[in-house]
Amino acid sequence: MKRTMLASLLIAIGLIIGGCTDQDPAAPEFTQSGQVPPSLEKAVSYFDGTSVNIGLVDEGKTNALPNGRVQIRGLVVRTSDVLSDPRVSGTVTWVVHLDIFEDGSDKRWGSGELIIPDVGSWDMTYKGWLVPGEGLTYEVDGHGKGELKGLKAHWTYFLPNPPGVFDVQGYIIEH
Repeated sequence: MKRTMLASLLIAIGLIIGGCTDQDPAAPEFTQSGQVPPSLEKAVSYFDGTSVNIGLVDEGKTNALPNGRVQIRGLVVRTSDVLSDPRVSGTVTWVVHLDIFEDGSDKRWGSGELIIPDVGSWDMTYKGWLVPGEGLTYEVDGHGKGELKGLKAHWTYFLPNPPGVFDVQGYIIEH
């Protein structure tokens, strides 16, 4: 009985420790030979690069609230994303909604469309936030259209000192 309890405890500890890693859970696992096991149904490709603001398309609507907050809805901007994977490099049109708080911080959300000429596009949704003195972050999810159909992707955009050039990292999940 004590051996069974000890074995169960060791297995539980192993599961807890094994579950607390910095690895991306979507990343593929490899066998000892370095091959992806046949049972793995997804492949992951990582990318990185930069995103630069091209310009304002539509300033949207701004509403200053009595409590000091500012709401902006429907702001449209374009960026040029130059990333290490050509399947996610191109021009993005972003629709931005913001709530700006009294301390200068904000929360953002919206959608985007990344066009890859002669290949397809990505429909994207995101959430983001600005923390004064720390930077601006966007977490973006998208799914491909055209030749990119069936692909999903995740981007993290980070800008330490707005305005400027975003550092971008992410991955594409292939089914």
